[in-house]
Amino acid sequence: MAASPASAGRAESSWKLVGKAARAKDTPDKLSYAGTTYGVVDGLDDHIWWNYDDGDYRQHPVPNTTYVAPVIVSIRGRITIFHTGTDGQIYYSVLENLANNAWTAWNRVPGDAYTRNSPTVIPNGNHVYIGVQRIDGRMAWQDMDVTNGTPQFRGNFVTPASATGTLLRGGDRWGDAKISGIVIPDTSTENPQDGQIVAVGVGRLDDPLFTALDVSLPSTVTWSKFPGDALCESSVEIARGGSVTITEQPGDPEYAQQAHEAVACLGTDGYAWISQSSDFGRTWEGWHRPTDGVGASGSAPSLNSSGSTIDLRLRWNYYGDSRFPDNAIVEKSLY
Repeated sequence: MAASPASAGRAESSWKLVGKAARAKDTPDKLSYAGTTYGVVDGLDDHIWWNYDDGDYRQHPVPNTTYVAPVIVSIRGRITIFHTGTDGQIYYSVLENLANNAWTAWNRVPGDAYTRNSPTVIPNGNHVYIGVQRIDGRMAWQDMDVTNGTPQFRGNFVTPASATGTLLRGGDRWGDAKISGIVIPDTSTENPQDGQIVAVGVGRLDDPLFTALDVSLPSTVTWSKFPGDALCESSVEIARGGSVTITEQPGDPEYAQQAHEAVACLGTDGYAWISQSSDFGRTWEGWHRPTDGVGASGSAPSLNSSGSTIDLRLRWNYYGDSRFPDNAIVEKSLY
């Protein structure tokens, strides 16, 4: 990521209601996989609700309670929800039957996550990296190895030290802040299934920060200020276009899609702010508000790849923009 912004002149879609009658406490996460779109959200009742293909939301059948937004990913083709429990630990459940709303029991991710925020979950080949922001502002990572089909974990979450002394904003209240991450191609690796992790967070002065990690998740990281002058009330979200499996071949049509990245946060003014890149984050167009209304919300936005585009979702704030109901789920495409 470089400090010089680059304008891209992209055409965004209009905002649209996608959650039907659903009302949410946080912005829902979204996954597009094998022609099906999945969504997951913590409802106003602190339970987890999910849907597919923008249909009605259904409550997860296994009892659960969470105070922060869950996330949904595909792990080698298996749709999996992760969430932070009321004990500050991370749990996951796997979809077994789409039509019958059948899921596995909630399994705890081993180790001490010690967080009050949503996890970031990054599938990368046969590994799934699970990142959390602890209440002291440090990030910690757990490695789920799915090489043999059955998840295997290392002993505990690893907390890299900060080389510069810079810490993220402390998450001592529920949902205060989180880290977000993606995998991009790493030309230095010989395995095309692996790549480099880019993580973003919010510093103690509300400024967006980023760091790059290799797949071994090193013991020391250096946080750098994200290009631009944004001040974020929420955590910063990051996403890239294209499919889950990364490519390092410039001639592959997927390469251009995966080169596209977007970041978003809820600004201190209560509205969404975004910035985009078309070159793997080397240059950015600069922070700006979305078109078709500035995106009034009360929680962090979510960004999700839909193949040829990246979708921005919000939990709508009716009192900032009255065109949609309060706490409704609203979405737009960024390009």
